[in-house]
Amino acid sequence: MRATPKILKKTLEDALLHDVQMDLGLYKFELEALLPEMTAAVTKEKGVYVYAVTVNTHKIRGSVAAMILVDQSGQVFSNEAARDKLKELWEGSYISNIRKMLPVYVKELNKGNIPINVCYYLI
Repeated sequence: MRATPKILKKTLEDALLHDVQMDLGLYKFELEALLPEMTAAVTKEKGVYVYAVTVNTHKIRGSVAAMILVDQSGQVFSNEAARDKLKELWEGSYISNIRKMLPVYVKELNKGNIPINVCYYLI
């Protein structure tokens, strides 16, 4: 079953805005392979953290999401821990930032890309 933009958006909203549990298998299958690239991004430049989200649609289980975040120290956070870390980093603006970014995530995922986001710590 191919995920439509509507399904992608709903799944991401559930995972990122409504704290629905994310899928460890999807994290391991799609996001762990991005670790070298993401770690390189945070070590190249001071004050950077990187995160990515993905969605997969299963005929039986329905749609699931997964997330990864690598912080400035190189520490890796997956799924709910990644979401919690991003909430901490975006204190007070997490919900509005996610709502602004959702269309970008959906567009990229619909094209078959995993959106990787490089962000800078606010000082």
